[in-house]
Amino acid sequence: MNRREALSRIGLIAGGTLSASTLSGLLAGCSTPPAQDYVLQFLSKEQFDLIGSMANQIIPDTDTPGAVGAGVDRFIDNMLANYYPAAESHLFVSHLDAFALAYGQDVKDPTSLRNLVQRQDDAAFSAGHDEQDPAIQFYKKLKGLVVSGYYTSEVGMTTELNLKPYGDSRMDISVEDVGISWSN
Repeated sequence: MNRREALSRIGLIAGGTLSASTLSGLLAGCSTPPAQDYVLQFLSKEQFDLIGSMANQIIPDTDTPGAVGAGVDRFIDNMLANYYPAAESHLFVSHLDAFALAYGQDVKDPTSLRNLVQRQDDAAFSAGHDEQDPAIQFYKKLKGLVVSGYYTSEVGMTTELNLKPYGDSRMDISVEDVGISWSN
């Protein structure tokens, strides 16, 4: 799978919600900065923590690391600082702050936050939703960033997608067993 195919699959996974800024950042090679001594570039500490908590509700820890384990919180901070136009970054942060203000202490409780994120997801991807609603626009952009950050991370590519750019070496298969597909 090449980079273009990976990005198109990510777009399908994200429900076609990747913005032009996200795609341009990915195509430019935006990657997740290392966790050691990470210095916030755009978000405040509170915003960064909320992004991480929401991202981990979208892609939680299971038998593989979740969004924060893959560095999605750092990826989003990097995207907002270096790849999004300033106006778009500030609009994203203003919607994040509005979300935090609207739900207050609920954003600090994991169970309440899980329910809030689920309600946002249901509203954003239900039939007949209002595309002009700023909360829906914010959530779709957040989810697009989380999914693209996760599936372009080392964890996402190697563990979740099980990407092997050169495939499995299968020298023990004879042409008679596979027929014409051998040459495909």
